[in-house]
Amino acid sequence: MDSITFHCTTKLSPQAECYPQLLLQKTKPTFHSIFHGIFHGMMLFFGGYRVIEIDAKCAIAEVEISWQAIRASGPGGQHVNKTETAMQLSFDIHASSLPPHYKSALLQRSDHRISPSGKIIIKCQEHRSQELNRQQALNQLIMLLASAGIVAKKRYATKPTYASQQRRLASKKHQGSTKALRRQKPGMD
Repeated sequence: MDSITFHCTTKLSPQAECYPQLLLQKTKPTFHSIFHGIFHGMMLFFGGYRVIEIDAKCAIAEVEISWQAIRASGPGGQHVNKTETAMQLSFDIHASSLPPHYKSALLQRSDHRISPSGKIIIKCQEHRSQELNRQQALNQLIMLLASAGIVAKKRYATKPTYASQQRRLASKKHQGSTKALRRQKPGMD
């Protein structure tokens, strides 16, 4: 199996400084199949492979996600022992085509869906059909990967204003006077 690396030559937005890189697996690459892309909602198609768009700066190929149909737990009578409607998604962070800052953000996160070995495992069994459970698991993965791309705004230490300091002192004096009224006065016993 040959590896094809697709480089985007245009910036996705004026703020984007990185160019996405997409690794696709294909048996016989052709020029037409690599550069023929069609937008289809959240999915892109490159050379017959579906590409899942995470955000404006990142996308992953669907072949990086592995699916497994498993039996759902819980009530359901005899039918629950015969059907496998729950879906389990697994995604290897280390082997993925995610940008390095996405990978490091995901690996540093303490989430029960991320294993210590660097795999994301999402199990969905809420619905009674495989397709709905599959879509819900995929949505959870997209949300998890997109949240890794959000950079927290840097906080700057600021000094409180003079007016806020005066309000704080006034409220302290008012609270102190209220408490002073609650004290027992000498000789009032």
